Amino acid sequence: MPRPPTPWLRLLPLASLLFLQLTICFWVWLRGPAAISDDDYARVVIAQAWAQHPRVDPTGTSWLPFPFYVTGAAMFVLGTSLDVAREVQVLLALVSSLVIYLGARRLGHERWLAAVSAGLAAALPNLARVAPATVPEYPTAACLAFGLLCLVGKKDREERVWSLLGGGAIYLACASRYEAWPIAGVYAGVMACRAWKATDSRNRPWLGAAAIVAVAFPCLWLLHGTFVQGDAFFFVTRVTRYKAALGAPAPDLSAAWLGYPLALVRQELGATFLLGGAVFLATRSDAGRAALRALWPLLLAAVVLLLVLVSGDLRGGAPTHHPERALLSLWLLVPAVSLHLLGSQISSTPRGLAVSLVLGAALVTALFRVPPGAFADRREEERLGRILAKTQGQVVLLTPDYGHFAVQAASGRPDRFLLLDRHDPRDPRPAASPGELVRAALSTTKAPWAVVPLGVTAPGYRVVKSGSRLMLLERGTRDVGYALFWGRPASVEPS
Repeated sequence: MPRPPTPWLRLLPLASLLFLQLTICFWVWLRGPAAISDDDYARVVIAQAWAQHPRVDPTGTSWLPFPFYVTGAAMFVLGTSLDVAREVQVLLALVSSLVIYLGARRLGHERWLAAVSAGLAAALPNLARVAPATVPEYPTAACLAFGLLCLVGKKDREERVWSLLGGGAIYLACASRYEAWPIAGVYAGVMACRAWKATDSRNRPWLGAAAIVAVAFPCLWLLHGTFVQGDAFFFVTRVTRYKAALGAPAPDLSAAWLGYPLALVRQELGATFLLGGAVFLATRSDAGRAALRALWPLLLAAVVLLLVLVSGDLRGGAPTHHPERALLSLWLLVPAVSLHLLGSQISSTPRGLAVSLVLGAALVTALFRVPPGAFADRREEERLGRILAKTQGQVVLLTPDYGHFAVQAASGRPDRFLLLDRHDPRDPRPAASPGELVRAALSTTKAPWAVVPLGVTAPGYRVVKSGSRLMLLERGTRDVGYALFWGRPASVEPS
């Protein structure tokens, strides 16, 4: 009789998975800017403000609150720097991998196969790109995938506990991103039907509670919209108005109907071929067909999600950019489901381990397809913000675009800034030129610092740092170069 593995050997698959996820995050950082868009920095700014002044609704906008609670709580303890926000995101990426691993285990995978499933998911290019970025997409997708895997997991004595855990994970996803809501509806509906048909009366309260927990947050947020915002669906109204203010064209019906389904297939060709091959092989045997039939809740969730996203696109209320991020949860499911369907070919035998390694190596090479940067490179804005982090006093801020978020986030103190133009298309455009705006603000506030577009000048201010788009101005003639160079705070008083 073989001896059971020692505890450290049992942890080796999970440790290998976490090491892979950490490597992926650093690889993406090395390839280019960590931010995907200006939303990354905007979220950091909101979390910094929440850490200084906590409140129930951190944004007062359509953005959901839970990600700001997490990052803001960490900043409350560790400080409000941009580095803290990014370190929190790496930690969340590791937790997300662990969540997918647990979901695969619930589906029936043994330890190494569960680790391979989660590793393959982490290596998908779209997943790898968002893992270290300060956005909630990866943790949200992991929670959704975990909930759905719990929905189709093993039927045993622990089913009721796992059902409640899955409902809790979907609750957190619903508090983070709106694409979780249709999946929560599917989860709640399936759980409610199971509670109604349960032959064991002891399971009914658990299954019913799981259904209620899954849809609890959407209900609470709709009530928040009704009583606080004056409109239950205020978030749809805000997005629609924003897209209209941007001058977005009327939706093309054919593009809207086909956009998300085609993106689901094309954006991750590795996942598409893996799932297609697994489904084809599963249809060749009775056991495989039975396994496919048991996965019907996942297919229902995918169909409902696509229908909701297409409907939002037709109404003008879909995400304004990066729509493929709403599909991450479906891609996360592919490795675990595919290896589950290939269970007869992949086992804990040496042959199965060899197949797992080949699959892992093939999909990890997809990391080289990860796009190396963002649509706007904000490293210059970050540098200016980090310089200002070593100073004191108010800062007048004017940028030619949304780069002001990066300056504020990198400074760690967004409350120091007097922002002259938010570049919100819903706001009226300033009538004055950039130079006139800056000079009027500086003459009124006597602020010791200003970040302005290249070429803007102001009497009594000199250039401290100049880049390709922006300049840092300092008031007076006091030499702050020594303090900035050596990292000491430079408290500049008006001369």
